[in-house]
Amino acid sequence: KEAVEKAVELSKQKGCKKAVFLPVSAPFHSPLMKPAREKMEAVLREIDFKDPQPPCVANVSAKPVYMGEEARELLIKQIDSPVRWRETLLFFKEAGVDTLVEIGPQTVLLGLAKRISKDWKLLNVENLKSLEDTVITLLGG
Repeated sequence: KEAVEKAVELSKQKGCKKAVFLPVSAPFHSPLMKPAREKMEAVLREIDFKDPQPPCVANVSAKPVYMGEEARELLIKQIDSPVRWRETLLFFKEAGVDTLVEIGPQTVLLGLAKRISKDWKLLNVENLKSLEDTVITLLGG
């Protein structure tokens, strides 16, 4: 924690427009997650991965995943690797995606998506009612 706070301070001193300490419960997507990665890898190696249908986009590569084995490797890698959120969203935009749905109690990711493109329809599912509304919207109702 001290190192991160120091990095925020130094970033501001060097002219960074915005550096914010985000309180999180663990150092997700960083090399400090290596022990968790090793445990998860052991579990994931025991699972038979099918090819995703439709393909999914991995946040560690910002590219579509077509093969089950590749999905396994990228799931393992993403535990201690940076999230390529901006690149992932740019991939979606180039692929013609026009709607993004965030599932969870907040809309942090949708807020970040707005910074990349104002063209997307942004939907949030946080409870049963919003799920129903989202399904109706997606079906054109």
